Amino acid sequence: MHHYEGKFSLLSTEQGGKKSPLFSSYRGGLFKIDGDHFGCVIELIGRTELKPGEVASVHVTFIAIELAVPRIHAGHSYEICEGAKLIGNLLIETDPWLKIDNVIHEGEEKFGIIKNTNWTRAILELDGEIATQLSSKNVGLQPWAEIAEKLKVGDRVKVKVEKIDRQKRAIEVSFLEKTQ
Repeated sequence: MHHYEGKFSLLSTEQGGKKSPLFSSYRGGLFKIDGDHFGCVIELIGRTELKPGEVASVHVTFIAIELAVPRIHAGHSYEICEGAKLIGNLLIETDPWLKIDNVIHEGEEKFGIIKNTNWTRAILELDGEIATQLSSKNVGLQPWAEIAEKLKVGDRVKVKVEKIDRQKRAIEVSFLEKTQ
């Protein structure tokens, strides 16, 4: 599941921001909290790109959520940087984990869409708002094998929810089948 929802304001080029647009599933940004930086994925809602000077609704997923969660609060604004360069600000509006018990349960089977892949992991979206990861090992490949050998962005898959870890904000799933 994405960890937070908010509004992302990408600084204009004149304000010292990026010269090029930011695309959905953006991974280059570092979420800055009290001088510390946390890797995150910014998923644009309802659009594929954000041009300098524009504002968009976003889902934010953290790489090391257990370190960031205690320091993030709805209603607060945080800087997004590329390295040391400030590129925008993100206002956290809601925390979808507050309603997780109404959305997903351990032991149930769910269908989802592959939203992104990297070398050994795929980001899977369930019910249009819940994001989790599948590893190469989850889908029957060697742990070091490239997951794109089996799954592509846009593929529909069926998974079983094995565990919901509320503290780490992680959902563990087992891969059942690719359905398309």
